[in-house]
Amino acid sequence: FAACEDGNGSLAVLDLHAARERVLLAGIMARADAGPAEQEPLLVQSVALTAHAFAAVTERGSALERLGMALEPFGGSSVVVRAVPPGLDGVDMAALLPALAPLLPEGEPTYADLLSVAQEMACRAAGLEAREMGAAELLALARALDEVGSPTPCRHSAVVLLEVPLLELLRRAGGDLPKI
Repeated sequence: FAACEDGNGSLAVLDLHAARERVLLAGIMARADAGPAEQEPLLVQSVALTAHAFAAVTERGSALERLGMALEPFGGSSVVVRAVPPGLDGVDMAALLPALAPLLPEGEPTYADLLSVAQEMACRAAGLEAREMGAAELLALARALDEVGSPTPCRHSAVVLLEVPLLELLRRAGGDLPKI
């Protein structure tokens, strides 16, 4: 979490994971809505999967393709990951692909299907950045969150930003309220 004073003198508490996730989710879904997603080149990565996960991502992987992920079978139950949506580089594909497998629909994915898969992708990518942030990074995240607005919530439906007015803080702390 990050706590700071907002422009109105209120205490603003930002859930950093939820904020990153919301920004990533909006970006992934915007690319899916725009049609064939542009893919970020990736150092080719081979991932060994269980037979069930392999079947899911190779036979029902059209949602992954729409969201910008490029996979190819690579012998046995392995796949080669050739591209991922922007923001997902660095995500552990050996953990992500099995988590996505049960979310992949039969046939052409609906918007709800794409959203479900994108939410899981964004959550895992947001978890990579669980670290302290400097003021410039916090400001950039706040601006990106502002640009995103209020899209569909992340998988956890977390409150991203909580604002508590100064008068409410004083009342709860038992302090004297200023005389007007």
